[in-house]
Amino acid sequence: MKKSIIAVLLAILMLLPLAMVAGKAITVEKDGREYLLRSPTPTVGDVNVLMIRLGFADYPADDEDSPADSEATLLSYFDGTADSVNGFYETSSYGKLRLHCDKVYTYNALRERYEYTSSYTVNDLLVEVLTALDDEIDYGNYDSDGDGFLDVVCFDYAGPMGNWNDVWWPHVSYNGNVEIEGKKLSVYSLLRGQSETFKHEFGHVFGAADYYSYGEAHHDTLMTFDMMSVNTGDHNGFTKWIYGWLGEEDIAFIDRASGGATVELAPIETPMGDGKKIENYFLAHQVPISMEKGEEHLALLEV
Repeated sequence: MKKSIIAVLLAILMLLPLAMVAGKAITVEKDGREYLLRSPTPTVGDVNVLMIRLGFADYPADDEDSPADSEATLLSYFDGTADSVNGFYETSSYGKLRLHCDKVYTYNALRERYEYTSSYTVNDLLVEVLTALDDEIDYGNYDSDGDGFLDVVCFDYAGPMGNWNDVWWPHVSYNGNVEIEGKKLSVYSLLRGQSETFKHEFGHVFGAADYYSYGEAHHDTLMTFDMMSVNTGDHNGFTKWIYGWLGEEDIAFIDRASGGATVELAPIETPMGDGKKIENYFLAHQVPISMEKGEEHLALLEV
């Protein structure tokens, strides 16, 4: 029953009302149902990451005590190795998503950091940064699908990290309202930390929600290893399906009228076409299902 509960939770998390989403969102139709990805960022193909080291009047990008991550560090997160951000996503997507970041820009904002959360807004900061860097950056290079929206924009910021859920805690926002060179910015990330943090936040960039409770205990709702739950492991099968990394041929579809079935699932990290990776059935509590796995893999979820 736990897997059925997880499946319902995942569906609810992805089926967010449009009123909660700023800018452009993507509706994905799967198996006759609609799911909402909260971001217009492409989840397949070659996508360029716009990475900006961000400083302030009180905390410059190269601040002695609390600098933004160095250019070398940020580039190492996208060097294609297995532990890198782009290496992780190319593997997780079965080669369908290829992230590129071969240049890092630096900008020191005109005001102190606190002013952009008091007298001004973060959106004012975005306008300031992108306008100031307009001569250096061809923003057209960061709209891979030509939909008019910048794909991935990351600001690695200087200064102390804020408390959880604070503006200066690593997070992704869907509330940007900037236009530069005919390109709109609605989704952006304010980032600090290790590559695992980047991997998790990029999951939000591509439109997935957090799969854990926002309550005081920060309960791990999935009770398993998942990049959108505990910042480790792979993305689960449901997320891969919504992202377009798993096709219908990779899913064992079972309907209520079947009267039940036994399904053997392949580990989710196996190559495409090498066996079914997830089960998809609705009203699961009314259909007796048994599963046999070639090996234990906690990211195999029914949806």
